[in-house]
Amino acid sequence: MYLKTIITLAVSALVMVAIVLLAAYFGETARKEEPFDKGQRFTAKPGTTRENAVILTSTKRASGPEPIAVKAPVTMDDPPPQVMSLSRDSRYRKDAEPMEEHEVAIQAAESAATPEEGIAQIEEALRQPQRAEVAAKMEVALAELYRQSGPEGVEAARAAFERAMQIAPDQAAKDYVTAQYGNFLILQEDFEGAAQMLTGALNTETVLNPSRVQLAAQMGYLYEQRNDMKAAEDTYSKLFRDVIEKQPELGAEREEMLRLSAMKLSRLYRKLNRATEADEVAKLAHSIIGMQDVAAPAQ
Repeated sequence: MYLKTIITLAVSALVMVAIVLLAAYFGETARKEEPFDKGQRFTAKPGTTRENAVILTSTKRASGPEPIAVKAPVTMDDPPPQVMSLSRDSRYRKDAEPMEEHEVAIQAAESAATPEEGIAQIEEALRQPQRAEVAAKMEVALAELYRQSGPEGVEAARAAFERAMQIAPDQAAKDYVTAQYGNFLILQEDFEGAAQMLTGALNTETVLNPSRVQLAAQMGYLYEQRNDMKAAEDTYSKLFRDVIEKQPELGAEREEMLRLSAMKLSRLYRKLNRATEADEVAKLAHSIIGMQDVAAPAQ
């Protein structure tokens, strides 16, 4: 009886120990993992060598709106036509051809640090005796510098153009002033005023010269601004044909006139995605005076 009691107690004790052990075991395995600390740093055990790091990349974009792509502005015929430098354009200058004194003065004013400095230089030059043609060109240069000076210079620019028109001694000089004045009006978005001025000048009978070519080119650009591409094409085509037909009698300035007329027509065709016609114009011009750059597409 006594022995039986001892055995019973021993078995009970073993059962209790087993229960405690089982509870400890299952309680440990059931414990939830603690959240991973993203800032936790891992170090290698002492005496071990760190493996080479592998850069992990992801194709997933960052959250938030994607940046808006900004297209670069078109730089050829889409912006308003730039007035050719009033000191003869270097593209047409022969290497051995020297600049005249007034051309040097105009170029220096155009290259001044500020429009105001250029204005002062031209006004000083105009105080000196000048030939009528030179004075007209200087007044045009002055008008352009006033335009560049800001809205406050617009009226002064108009006054300078009017003086240039009065000074211009012949039709070629008047055509030159009118072409630049028309460009000014286009830049001011006075399309009606520009059309009236350019049309009136083009209706005047005169010989073909660089000023007349610039005048027609401005008229074509005005049509482009109005989105009248048919009228622009007709204007540029007629201009190009006229220069081709009359180029044997145009003398030393034929290259300037053929280059400008070919560029305007070729670039319009490229703008209209008519590359074949653009290439034909470029090839024809190139066959006459070697104008390789005419074939370059508009940017």
